[in-house]
Amino acid sequence: MRSAQYASAVPLFLCCIEAHAGVLRPPQHPAPHSRRTLVRSAWQAGALPLLLTPLCTHAHGASPPQHAGCEGAAAATLPPVLDCAGVFRAQPDELSRLDRILRSLEEDTGYKLRVFTTSARARADPQVLSHAKQAWRVRAERGRLEPDAVVVVADLGIPGSLEAGSPYLRYDVGANVRLALPDVFWGRLQREYGKRAFVEARGQVASIVVSCELVLTCLRNEEYCTDVPSAQKSYF
Repeated sequence: MRSAQYASAVPLFLCCIEAHAGVLRPPQHPAPHSRRTLVRSAWQAGALPLLLTPLCTHAHGASPPQHAGCEGAAAATLPPVLDCAGVFRAQPDELSRLDRILRSLEEDTGYKLRVFTTSARARADPQVLSHAKQAWRVRAERGRLEPDAVVVVADLGIPGSLEAGSPYLRYDVGANVRLALPDVFWGRLQREYGKRAFVEARGQVASIVVSCELVLTCLRNEEYCTDVPSAQKSYF
């Protein structure tokens, strides 16, 4: 079924790509294109966000709300938070604030902190996250992350995953960031703010926002961090 969705959307994607490149023509029915060819064409034309947006829309099963972050087709690049799961749908103010502080971090320090929330449908197609990394320009050669980048992935997983001990948050960390914030930091951050106890007590939005606040606070600190405050004692 997912293949049919991609196939039916190919003419629209190609039209958007060519329009972005300055070639306007009415939608036609081109010969079949592989997903890899389509993504490569979008990247070369600078229109990968136009391609990625329908992927997240399909992952939702419907058009996302205006604040959700999956609608970045009109933007030159994707916003720092790509909320394909609609986690921030009921809290748009928190999304706006998170977007603002992540942009500020990049402007002030050069570090790119990005957030991707995924749903069951988006999880079924790992290419969605891969395309997001390309659109954010945080993906280096051989699928590695840019040295100064961090991607926070929020995923409830299949029913029962949190109860079984799976984390809600996981982190893809670039080499330079890992030098500043070692593995022990990320393990403690996940244990305190990215697992069942905190998510059930404070909610998914708080889990994402507090984790990002701690990361950017440590990246702004010249001495960096190796530990995080206890979730029970944290003032965040």
